[in-house]
Amino acid sequence: MLKEPLGRGPRPAARTSQPDQIKTKTPMQHRHIPIAALGLVLALTCGSASADKLYKWVDQDGRVHYSDKVPPEAAAHGRELKSERGLTIQRVAPAKTPEQIEAERRAQAEEEARRAAEAKQAEQDRILLMTFSSTAEIIRARDDRLAAIDARIRLTEENLRKLQTQLEQAQRQAVEQERSGSAALEATHKRIADLQRQVNEHQNFIAKRQQERAALEARFDADLARFKELKGQ
Repeated sequence: MLKEPLGRGPRPAARTSQPDQIKTKTPMQHRHIPIAALGLVLALTCGSASADKLYKWVDQDGRVHYSDKVPPEAAAHGRELKSERGLTIQRVAPAKTPEQIEAERRAQAEEEARRAAEAKQAEQDRILLMTFSSTAEIIRARDDRLAAIDARIRLTEENLRKLQTQLEQAQRQAVEQERSGSAALEATHKRIADLQRQVNEHQNFIAKRQQERAALEARFDADLARFKELKGQ
């Protein structure tokens, strides 16, 4: 068994250097202190956010009010929600008056009518361009349609003149029969009434065809003008 040399005491314990101690404590400090401080800040922030609500609202007399709650009677008025720094974070528009609601309804109806008119015009333009390829075709189609109506009017006018001649004859005959006391007077009166009815029907037919002719001519003239506009002529 070996013996330690005389004159030497027990070996001193190893010392940990100062830098080593700093290295072991530094991580503990970084783990606990910032986390505790962050929790305190969050708790204070949440408590302040939930408690500090400020509304700015105007009553019916135009006076401005600030309160943490909006009273029921002021709910229809516009209001603002303010932050603790006085910044506006939310705006609530005032309730619309009946006049404003009616004005919006009329404006919406006008807008819908305008869109419907535009859609109708677009469809008419599409049909016009598909039907005709030139202004000459439109003019030819117009003249053919007008000529057909004119022919019906002339034929009806000719028949009308014949009916009017027959009516005049029947009326003269009725006068003679009335003077002579003829028993055929009643039959003549019935014939006169029937002739008068036919005359009226022919006159009405002619008037309607004349209106139809005028409308047709106006429509073709409008189509012709629109066709030139679409074609840039």
